[in-house]
Amino acid sequence: MVMYMANSIIDEISMRTGISALQLSELVNNCENEYKKVRVVVNGKKRTFFIPSTHLKLIHYYIIQLLFSGVSVSSNAHAYIKKKSIKTNVLSHIGNRYFYQTDISSFFPSVTESMIRLCFERRFGYLDKQNIDFLVKAVAPFGHLDLGSPTSPYVSNIVLVEFDMKLSEELSKLGSSIVYTRYSDDITISSKTELDRKVDLIVERLLNQFGFKKNDKKTKFSTLKDKIKITGLYLYNDGQLTVGTKYKKKIRHYLHLARENKERDFDNNQILGMLSFLRDIEPNYYQKLILKYSDDKDSIIDILKEKK
Repeated sequence: MVMYMANSIIDEISMRTGISALQLSELVNNCENEYKKVRVVVNGKKRTFFIPSTHLKLIHYYIIQLLFSGVSVSSNAHAYIKKKSIKTNVLSHIGNRYFYQTDISSFFPSVTESMIRLCFERRFGYLDKQNIDFLVKAVAPFGHLDLGSPTSPYVSNIVLVEFDMKLSEELSKLGSSIVYTRYSDDITISSKTELDRKVDLIVERLLNQFGFKKNDKKTKFSTLKDKIKITGLYLYNDGQLTVGTKYKKKIRHYLHLARENKERDFDNNQILGMLSFLRDIEPNYYQKLILKYSDDKDSIIDILKEKK
């Protein structure tokens, strides 16, 4: 997709939405009140999501379409990118035996308004100050990225381009077999030869330099013997990928309850999402489950969709 190159994003969004440029600017300038705060528990952790109003979400989608979808990001990034995924992130490390893993603490909130403004001024220099102000306020209404806004994932990748490049450059000096990938806030570095503390020091220094902090609790060195867990997937030493036994057990349980139409605390959309993920990672096991839980007349997929 070719990146949009007009001088006024505000005017273009106005033309497409039918909302006047003045109304758009006023809506974005006062958009703190256009969010619904939702607190949920994700993987045992309490997280706060900020869900934008319908009008604001529409603005976000046009910003993505007109600007962010066409912006190049680093080859190290695998999240929120077309034709890339958690699977490509892990597959990048096939053939390497030694691993270093960490993540960025409080990732989205750590991407601040000042970082975003500087990045946008460099990447979208053809836009005037009014349009840059509009974009920054639209994507960071609370002074930083938030969980819930459609633009947050795109902006995070754009802001971290320079960090990714710097880290790749410094790691390449330590060995030719070193591979670095980043899936959102998860950093994975691997090599055919043993990695030492220099890697950790480089990552920490560059994160600090760019305004981020390393999560020490999730920082570890490991060696691939039989298998290793990377961003939720298991990579075996023969290059095979799996979602893991816990995931398989959970989805079998969900499918059983759904087929028997028993009371449960999840909906069919969740099962369909899990099946879609399984199909991408382990298509053979996916087909096995479909055959097992379908009946003579209907596929389990059709049954789940019908009873949503």
